[in-house]
Amino acid sequence: MKRLCILLFLPAFSAFAGLTWNNTSVKIDAQATDKTVTGIFPFKNESKKSVTITETRTSCGCTTAKLDKKTYAPGESGQIAAHFDIGSRVGPQQKTITLTTDDPGEKPVVLELNVDIPDALETSAALLVWKVGEKTDAQIFSVKAKPGYKIKVTDIRCSNAFFTAKLDSAKEGEAYNIAVTPVKTDAKTFGLLIVTTDYPPGNPRVVYSQLQVK
Repeated sequence: MKRLCILLFLPAFSAFAGLTWNNTSVKIDAQATDKTVTGIFPFKNESKKSVTITETRTSCGCTTAKLDKKTYAPGESGQIAAHFDIGSRVGPQQKTITLTTDDPGEKPVVLELNVDIPDALETSAALLVWKVGEKTDAQIFSVKAKPGYKIKVTDIRCSNAFFTAKLDSAKEGEAYNIAVTPVKTDAKTFGLLIVTTDYPPGNPRVVYSQLQVK
């Protein structure tokens, strides 16, 4: 799902090589099911000469910036659409788009795209630890759906064969407990518990816990 957000602030215009911007910062509250969100940055050429945007540079590969065209006549308006691919990211994200024009006397302008991505999952310990020589007792890693969401654990595995993992208990769609056990604890070793879910559809979350015998 793509979401489009236009956020206009009270006129606090930012001048840049003849261009004025309605806003240089956009905030989007994404949905957990969103794959992409888009922020719109409108502008106008207030100068008496044509202005050409010569470069648009984004802060990471997950963000792209699109212009309808590069050159704008005096009095002409335009907009930059900043597209952010969410991927597996959660929480607050800040991405920037830096623009340069053909006026060498003007500094680049930096546009900010701020995206808050909710996490539908709650997990327990990010690290499960056993000491060398202690019993190979199982420890529990839990995955729960936050209120209003439904999830299902579809796959459980360990990156290191010295650990095993199996589903200990489940309340389908809501909560899962996974028992992790070291095969032996006679030497230091480490690995990852990798838990795949079915949420969100089309872009399922994978969650991890570090495993360590130390």
